[in-house]
Amino acid sequence: MEQEFFHIELTKSVHIAVPLAQTAEVLTLETSELCVIPGVAPALLGVVNQRGRLLWMVDLEYLLGLQPTHTTKRRRSPALVVNWLPDQAEDQETEYRLGCLTSHLRGIVACQAKDISPVPPRLEQRMHQFFSAWIHPPGYSLLKLNVAAIFTAVQLYSSPTSMALL
Repeated sequence: MEQEFFHIELTKSVHIAVPLAQTAEVLTLETSELCVIPGVAPALLGVVNQRGRLLWMVDLEYLLGLQPTHTTKRRRSPALVVNWLPDQAEDQETEYRLGCLTSHLRGIVACQAKDISPVPPRLEQRMHQFFSAWIHPPGYSLLKLNVAAIFTAVQLYSSPTSMALL
């Protein structure tokens, strides 16, 4: 069975696959649009106005503990908007969205079930929680992003008292 993912590049060596069903849209973030919120975890860059709704922007590189290759000082940055519907949501219509700053948006990739395996044990332990599989279509490898884990981390670490943990 074929599965589709949106391929994003965080660094030259870290490529991530986001399930297409959890990909809402792509956008280009103008730094002038970003409203920084004081007192939140450093991985939370701030909010942007997306068609009249506030959208939190997260720096995935920082959240994953990678050495950042981009800065918010760049005039324009690509971002992927991901969505998440919690399993225990009281209102099954409530869908949460989060913008993820990336280095490069690579597009949609399709792979077969045979191309998906468990996360490699050599991956840093801290990063294991954020990935649910290793996807290795011919020619390259991607880590499948656990979108729920990203939302959980943002919720846990968005209060000023837990800021040091992120």
